[in-house]
Amino acid sequence: MNYEETLTILAILKSAYPKDYPFNMSVEDAKVMATVWNEQFLDVPGPVVELAVKKLISTEEKVLVSTVKKKIGSLYWEAKEILDNNEKYSKRGFCKPLSEQEKAFYLSIKKTGEKYRYGTYGVEPSINQLVGTDNNKLMLGGAVSGNTT
Repeated sequence: MNYEETLTILAILKSAYPKDYPFNMSVEDAKVMATVWNEQFLDVPGPVVELAVKKLISTEEKVLVSTVKKKIGSLYWEAKEILDNNEKYSKRGFCKPLSEQEKAFYLSIKKTGEKYRYGTYGVEPSINQLVGTDNNKLMLGGAVSGNTT
């Protein structure tokens, strides 16, 4: 997920949960929040994160990074079922085959969710992702950005 997609996700969350994502948040707090969310989903396509968030806001009182990761794991199973059933039933004439665009979308969800399908073990960002050379990194109390005090 890129930074622009992260901002879209946070706008959705802010609309759904105004108490948890206040409209009067400082610019600095908003940047930190966006950076944290962006880092957690660098390897996930934005539309997959958006789908997970939209599904969660319909059932959860609060949406956290960890709940989104778990939902992405459950999306694997949903996408797999849709793909398997469509292939099976479209061959028999019970439904129309998925378009190439639809199939690509479900395959993207399935591929992404495969990493998360058994829970969140092993899905933490690497140290390089969190404190790499990117100048947007805000971890380690500013040490990465040159503030070593």
